[in-house]
Amino acid sequence: MADVSYEDFVRGFSGPPRGDDPDPAVLTLHSIERDDWPVNVGVANAMEECYQSVTNTVRVSASGNLSVAFESASAMQGDGKSLLPKEAFQQIQSLLDQFPGDGGRLPPPGHKLVVKVTLSGVTTVWVYDRANLPDAILTILRLTKARIQVLTPAFTPTKVWPPEEAQGLALPPRSQGPKDYLHSSDWTLGVTITAKGEYLVRDEEDHRVLSKLDGLALKPDGLIYIQSVSFSPDGSQLAVFSGPDDNHKRHLTVWDTHSGQMVSEFWPVEWASYPTVTHRPVW
Repeated sequence: MADVSYEDFVRGFSGPPRGDDPDPAVLTLHSIERDDWPVNVGVANAMEECYQSVTNTVRVSASGNLSVAFESASAMQGDGKSLLPKEAFQQIQSLLDQFPGDGGRLPPPGHKLVVKVTLSGVTTVWVYDRANLPDAILTILRLTKARIQVLTPAFTPTKVWPPEEAQGLALPPRSQGPKDYLHSSDWTLGVTITAKGEYLVRDEEDHRVLSKLDGLALKPDGLIYIQSVSFSPDGSQLAVFSGPDDNHKRHLTVWDTHSGQMVSEFWPVEWASYPTVTHRPVW
């Protein structure tokens, strides 16, 4: 992608909503991704310069309707509209005038999140780095359940100690935070695996612990025993695919989400080798 100034880039997103739109957007998020991927010159000449990039868009309308879309050089798809919960929409509205400045500089390729807000007929555009998003934007991503990836900065260590030297360092105790987190497809429920070996089912709306799965624990070597989870459509039950044990055996258990009690257990299938698994199977 050719170099473009901040002003020219922002100008492409600064147009007002269509005058004939009965439910205009008050907030639009555009996550521009893959524009840091290598460019095949031949394909770029045949299609367009930024053919490899994709844009994930989240739109919140004046009446609280939420819509999402995915756009690439060769395709576009959307999920239609859904009405945000009243409390979520009110919280989003309260944040629309709290966004900090973006410094007038474009983030590096692969990092851009364009935020467009229209209030009282005035449109304002910011371009933030997805590796350094303001708290208000992070809150909106949570409230809209946007499928926009937040990046984690990577830092090069200033020094690497050999194991024999590291033993003499005054290191803080090991973190007791989560070792892993597995979520439902709609991000409303999840299972937190703590460093203590507890499997906690959580409600993602208010972060309450709904139950603890009794009978599941970390393996003695500290590895995660759960391979994947899947919640039932109504969220009342949870299927857990766990293992393998030392004999390459896995098994499937079904749990009551709210009580943490096991409902069914299916033992086991023996594999000649470790199968590929996913954290997001289908119920």
